[in-house]
Amino acid sequence: MLPADAEKIEITRTIAANFTKAVVYTAEKVLGVKYDRVIESHDYIPSPLDIEAPFLIKAGTVGRITHRMEGFVDTIGPEALFTIEYHWLMGDGMLPEGVQPGQYYVATIEGRPSMRMTLDIKVSNRNDDRTFTLGKLNIEPSYVATLTPCLQAVPHMLVAEPGILPSFGPSLHWMQDLRDSVGNI
Repeated sequence: MLPADAEKIEITRTIAANFTKAVVYTAEKVLGVKYDRVIESHDYIPSPLDIEAPFLIKAGTVGRITHRMEGFVDTIGPEALFTIEYHWLMGDGMLPEGVQPGQYYVATIEGRPSMRMTLDIKVSNRNDDRTFTLGKLNIEPSYVATLTPCLQAVPHMLVAEPGILPSFGPSLHWMQDLRDSVGNI
């Protein structure tokens, strides 16, 4: 699909915005700031070459969609205070510049001092396997890392009042059974 055609598909922006809003506004809460404005953007990047995994994506058609949301606090500075950017892509050749295969999360903090860190989610640190077998399924390890917090939220949702459950920060200590954390938020 050509980038201009992909931009017309609203559902991709809506799905991405649901996730990025949750992260941006949780960061606002955790950082103790109030955003003056939040800007959402989506970039449709064409592949420079044909990609043949798991199906053919022809050169010139969309090989990566970059979803971005930025929160600005004008009293702190003209640049975004917090930005989340994530990528839906096909093939390692469409990774953003400076990102290596297996680097699922890259966090950059600009300041004095500045910092860049990556979180590599792997099947094993001892090999380069991209999936592992669970029953009859081949599982990508980042799916487990994404699904785990969703499952951990279930006990909190079960005891919550009707309405929107506000985000809550990570636990300050590890618990073997997260059902014990209900009421301790």
